[in-house]
Formats: sequence, C-alpha cells, structure tokens
Amino acid sequence: MVRRLVLAVLLIFFSTFGYAAGIDIRLGNEAAQFEYLFDSDSQIGIGGADVGAALFFNENDDYAGILGVMITGSSAGKNRALQFGAGARLYAAQLDRSPNDIIDGELVAPDDNDETIAGVAIGGKVSYIFPSRTPMAVSAELFYAPDIVSFGDNKNILDAAIRFELEIAPSTRLYVGYRLLEAELEYSGVLYSNRKYKLDDSAHLGVRFSF
Repeated sequence: MVRRLVLAVLLIFFSTFGYAAGIDIRLGNEAAQFEYLFDSDSQIGIGGADVGAALFFNENDDYAGILGVMITGSSAGKNRALQFGAGARLYAAQLDRSPNDIIDGELVAPDDNDETIAGVAIGGKVSYIFPSRTPMAVSAELFYAPDIVSFGDNKNILDAAIRFELEIAPSTRLYVGYRLLEAELEYSGVLYSNRKYKLDDSAHLGVRFSF
C-alpha cells in the first residue's frame, strides 16, 4: 500500500516539475538514497532553494519516499561563513519487519511482518563554509515529525545528519557524513509499546550533481 502511495506521489511530483535540475546519490554499507532535485541553484557559499524527491532503502528491505524543500541563505550579520536553512519534508515508508528485530536493545515481535510509517516533518540546517580557495563546508541538519502529524504505525519520525562536503567543480559536490533516521513505533500490546526503529544509523559517502 505504502509503495503504491510513494510511487503515486513521486509521479505527481515529477509531472509537476517536469525535469530534474540535479541528482544526489548517498551510499552507505547498510542504506542508500537517490534524490532528484528540481530547483537546485544552491552552491557552497551562495545558498538558494532545493526541492527534491528521494527514494530511500536499506538492507532490511525497508523502503521510503521523501519529498522535501529546503531554503538556505547566508547570515544577515558579519559572519558570512555561516549559512542557515529551513524546510519541510513528507515521509512515507514501508518497513519489512522480522520477528527477530531488536529495538532499543529488546527483542520485539511486530504485530505483522509489514508496517507503514508516514509523517510531515519540519526542520533546519546550519552550515559553516571554510575560508579557502577550494569551497568546502561542514553542515548539520535536523527534521522532526511529531505525533500530531505522524500517520500509520508510528508516533514520530526523526531524521538527523551531519556531513563534510567539498565542491570539486561548480556543478559537483562530494561529501561524507553520518545519518540517523528513526521512527518511534506503536504496537497493540502493552509490552511492546513505543519502541524506536532505526531505518539508518550509519556513515555514508555521497555526490551531488547540478545540471
């Protein structure tokens, strides 16, 4: 059900914007994400807007579709090396649960093999641009969907990441980072109520191309 919803939303998104202006590929040992950027005029030290649609999956056969927008810009003060961003994301995912899953250090049996999570998250990003001839920066971002805007088998969604990025060409950025993507799940039984399930908790290597 969620896979169909994710595909439908992505198709609507693609048809609305018409073409991709950039591609972001993020690969780790346990998870991967491919993202199409439809308004990607932001570069290190410049700022701008990123509107994207992403497909996330991991080695546990969990799949997620993510639609997001992020607006970034330089500080209004004297410290132009700092950039701040704010945005929102829509998450829809299907979890391929197993009776042997360990959540929060405990063996947790799911209500069924497949569970769905969804939510609307808001968040922000902060970046520090190093004063050098080669553009490079370190950045951190955090998105959170509370219970009131979470749907399915989850109470909330947390998506946090930190990265170091290097602009090797005006249209190409290489980065290395770490991501934590987790959801607090709900179960019908009292024994297994409110457990955090991690879709991603690992380092990754990524590259972003702008067209």
